[in-house]
Amino acid sequence: MAFFKHSRKTQALDSLTDEQIQAKAYEMWEARGKQEGSPEADWQAAIAALQAESLNNKNWEQFGDQDDREFALKVKQFQWERIKTIISAFGLGATAIAAAGLFFTYLNAQKEQQLNTERLITDRFTKAVEQLGHQDIAVRIGGIYALERIAKDSPKDHWTVMEILTAFVRERSPIGSIKPTQERAKVTEIRSVATDVQVALTTIGRRDTSRDLDGAILSFQRTNLTNANLYRANLRMSFFPSANLQQAYFPFANLRGANLTNANLLRANFTAANLQLAVLSSANLESASFEQADLEGANLMNSNLQQADLTFANLRGVSLYGANLRKAKLFNVNLHGVFLSDEQLAQALFCETTMPNGTISKRDCRRRMG
Repeated sequence: MAFFKHSRKTQALDSLTDEQIQAKAYEMWEARGKQEGSPEADWQAAIAALQAESLNNKNWEQFGDQDDREFALKVKQFQWERIKTIISAFGLGATAIAAAGLFFTYLNAQKEQQLNTERLITDRFTKAVEQLGHQDIAVRIGGIYALERIAKDSPKDHWTVMEILTAFVRERSPIGSIKPTQERAKVTEIRSVATDVQVALTTIGRRDTSRDLDGAILSFQRTNLTNANLYRANLRMSFFPSANLQQAYFPFANLRGANLTNANLLRANFTAANLQLAVLSSANLESASFEQADLEGANLMNSNLQQADLTFANLRGVSLYGANLRKAKLFNVNLHGVFLSDEQLAQALFCETTMPNGTISKRDCRRRMG
């Protein structure tokens, strides 16, 4: 008899129609805020809920024995625990799905923003380069400032911008075929540096060197101003160091009368350059090369010439007052009439050098050979 009653109760619990289950699933979907989920999980949750409601609606205590009532109670508890487990699992799943969706949405938004930024910079870059070739000098200057802005906004384009600007200087202000063996007067006849070239030089000098490529210190990636006309160029700026041109290339360049006060010219190359009457006071010229350079009348007061190479340089009338000449190579130069302190004479290296008093010094010729 007990078995018959149990079978009848189980049959009653399972006699659910698809319409009832579907209606209950829809009701539960609305209750959780219409969030999407697993159809299978929703269906099972609806069945469990309907079974629990069916058990609650039946008054099992009005018929049957004690065993029947205990069985009904256990079934109710089981069904309720099952519902809670399904709902909890669904809630966790929905939360995980929503979080994943937000994460991928964020990544896509970031990627799209980056692409838009790169496209914008590319458009700005192209327009600025086109401006450099314009006939109107005002447009060219605008292009230079636009490139400077791009170098600040896009670190990866920083060094490319600097290379373009140095190329602009070389192309817009070349010396031509004049070599150091020719008459210096021909070099000085060249006009002073043009306004747009001066703007480009100022931009190069005040760049953020922390953004230079790691390889920018290599010879093939230096600031290359070879054979450029920088006559009377002004690279003295309001901040210190005045201009950052460390390891820059100036071979055969015309820097006559240029102002490089306080400039950072560490390991710069001035081979065969014209530096007549140039102002290099307080400049950092450590390890710079001035081989065969013309420094006649140049101002090198208080400059740092430590380990600089001035072999075969023209130092007639140069001012070296207060300059650091520690291990500077003054080989095959004429220092007759140039004032040097006793400390400077002790610091510098001399070989085949005409000293200030007119004597020839070969004091460091062995070092030269080494």
